[in-house]
Amino acid sequence: MPKTAVKFIIMKMFKQILFLISLVLVVGCTREQRPEGIPTLYPCIITITQDGKPLAGAMVTLYTESSDDRRWSPGGTTNPQGAVQIKVLGKYSGAPVGTYKVTVEKQEIENVNSNSYYHISLMETQYTKLQETPLKIEVTPQGVNQTFDVGKPVQKRISGLIKVTGDGK
Repeated sequence: MPKTAVKFIIMKMFKQILFLISLVLVVGCTREQRPEGIPTLYPCIITITQDGKPLAGAMVTLYTESSDDRRWSPGGTTNPQGAVQIKVLGKYSGAPVGTYKVTVEKQEIENVNSNSYYHISLMETQYTKLQETPLKIEVTPQGVNQTFDVGKPVQKRISGLIKVTGDGK
C-alpha cells in the first residue's frame, strides 16, 4: 500500500476519533445536573379512578410520613387513563423510598355569570386533605404501581362567590 494511502486512512481515522470525542464531551456537558442532595428515586405510577372510571386531570401529591428531608415533594397530574408517573420537582421521575400519604384533588370552575364564579371540588374532602386521606403507598427500590378509587363523583363548592371586577381583580 502506498504511503499516501496509509497517511490518508490514518488522517481519516484521526478525524473520526476527534469527532467522537467531541460528541461525547458535548453530550456530557449539556446533560442537566440533578439538584444537590436529591435522593435516589424509584419508579412510582399511581392510577386514580372515581367510581371505577379513570379520573383524568387530577393532581396527586405524596407526603412522606418520615421526618426526613421533605423538600423533594413527589406528585403529578393524571393522564386521560387516570395514571400519573410521579415526579420530584416536576421533572425527575420517581419518588424516594418511604411511606407516603396520598392526596388527590380535582377542581373546576362553576360560572354564575360573566363576572362571578365558584371553585368546585369533584371529590370527597377526605381525599384532598393530608390529615384525612386514607390513601397510603410504600415506595420501595422495586418501585410501585398502585390504583386508588376515590369514590363517587361529587360537586362541592370550596370557595365563596368570587366576583371579577372590571380591572381584572
